[in-house]
Amino acid sequence: MSERELVSLAAQAIGLAIEWQDCEVPRALYQPTNGSLREWRPLHDDGDALRLAIALAERICNVVCISIGLGRSGCEFTFVGGPDQGVNTRRSIVEAAAKASGGAS
Repeated sequence: MSERELVSLAAQAIGLAIEWQDCEVPRALYQPTNGSLREWRPLHDDGDALRLAIALAERICNVVCISIGLGRSGCEFTFVGGPDQGVNTRRSIVEAAAKASGGAS
């Protein structure tokens, strides 16, 4: 599944209306209730990925914990680490959200 498909499904899972701006690197944009268009980059931005995880906490907690190798007690995480942990964590969050939308297997 492409990054564009993953991001689109993740947005759908939280009811975020995004539009794609096609340029050299396609950008997902949304309009917050109190502002102008903003870019949404949950695969590359820690803040966007965390907001996505919070919005779907109960639906994706187990999937993300298992995907990135975190210890689990309820929904408390123990960091296991690694040099690419940020990349792996963001991707796992977006993939879990895409699955939660019913659009990915």
